[in-house]
Amino acid sequence: MQPPSVSYSAWWLVSAVVTVAFVAFFVPLMPDVRKKLRVCSGPVLMAMLFAASTVIHWTEARVALPMYCCMMLAAIISGVGRRPVIRQWSLAPENATSGDFHMSWGMRVQVVLAVVAMTLLMIWLCAG
Repeated sequence: MQPPSVSYSAWWLVSAVVTVAFVAFFVPLMPDVRKKLRVCSGPVLMAMLFAASTVIHWTEARVALPMYCCMMLAAIISGVGRRPVIRQWSLAPENATSGDFHMSWGMRVQVVLAVVAMTLLMIWLCAG
């Protein structure tokens, strides 16, 4: 099965929509402005990473945009249905250790499946 032929400008539009979805999902869960800014910096840093990899010629732009979209979607899918847990984690003090956080097996499975599914989708989209 061949991947869909999506134009370069359409990928920019999809990237913008996915970025808005990421921000709309995670920012309301953050308790203060500093943590909201940290969440918003995620898409910016990822975009900078993919822009740099395109400039350095590690990847082509037609590959970098689907990669960005799939990685952002993996983060969103990983958090679907887990908003109370994410909110609880965001309320933790800055000096909390990783042992203070509990991730249920269901959430672990959800994260792994989201990352695997989006990685497979990314490979399929970039194969064309």
